[in-house]
Amino acid sequence: MLVTLSTTYGERGVFSGYMYTNICPSQLAGTIDAEGYRERAWSLVPQWSKTAKLKYSTHNARGETVADKPTFRSAWKASQRCVVPASAYFEWTGPKGSKQCHAVAPEQAGGFVFAGLWESWTRDGESVDSFTIVTVSAHPSIEWLHHRMPLMLNDGDIDCWLAGSPDEAGELIRPHLPSEVRIQDVESPKAWSASD
Repeated sequence: MLVTLSTTYGERGVFSGYMYTNICPSQLAGTIDAEGYRERAWSLVPQWSKTAKLKYSTHNARGETVADKPTFRSAWKASQRCVVPASAYFEWTGPKGSKQCHAVAPEQAGGFVFAGLWESWTRDGESVDSFTIVTVSAHPSIEWLHHRMPLMLNDGDIDCWLAGSPDEAGELIRPHLPSEVRIQDVESPKAWSASD
């Protein structure tokens, strides 16, 4: 899944002047936590890891098990939650060798707000600020595309996600589309633009 980040975030304008396109796991992306804006690497590195590069994928965290899995449990319990503004995300369908790329974007202007967790890792003078995107089972209207999707927040849920207790934030973990979405076949994420 690739993400194209918005240049603005709601009415706050936090991302004004920033433009990220086609963000892949391990690349830097803009996030917002309870204290404000911060760039982080997309693939969470837990504090207990001996190295900054893990042998398994941590760019997504299953919402149903985020409080239990060792990789994400510490960030969850410490309420280290963030949001990741995005213009779209991408999924591929079809057989290997002839996959079709699909852009998933809001029907109306604006963007998505994905729920995430963040972590700061430091060891032997090296430090990494990182994040993961929380995922849930796909909403029935788009499950043909993929069985999972990013956890999308309504504007009214953002403060709860960022500053609520783990129990309060946990209530938001559910398949939900905050608005109508459009799914567009594209040649590749690089060929898509928010104005399409």
